[in-house]
Amino acid sequence: MKPVKHEKQAIKSLNEALAWEIRAALMYAHYAAYLKGRDRLDFEEHFSKEGEEGMHHAKIVRQIIADLGGKATTTPDPTPIPDVREADKMLAEALKTEEQAEKVYRELLPLFDHPTSWHHDLRHIMMDEEKAQIELKRLMK
Repeated sequence: MKPVKHEKQAIKSLNEALAWEIRAALMYAHYAAYLKGRDRLDFEEHFSKEGEEGMHHAKIVRQIIADLGGKATTTPDPTPIPDVREADKMLAEALKTEEQAEKVYRELLPLFDHPTSWHHDLRHIMMDEEKAQIELKRLMK
């Protein structure tokens, strides 16, 4: 027996999470490239690390989808990534993305039995999204 309730819904929701992770990685890479001046010194490393974290999360989610026999998306969430050039606007957009990602994981988690390794992994990703929000809010002050 698989440790998941409503397998089809779980795969659908996992793909939504995966699409947000792909989008986040693209957004952070884009914003890191366009930072200028002191903002580059202040935020480039943060954006690059968040992008790498998004790809790591995507890898975990993709593997769960594969383990469930589903087909993982390769397409980012279609929500447009605003082409902003000011660091404060980049941070605000990043916060919106992290909030949405956390929401997706919060809704996804109840579909997985607790305690299982999948539940554990998804819960940790959700906590990473929460931590990212806290850090972004600190950077925005």
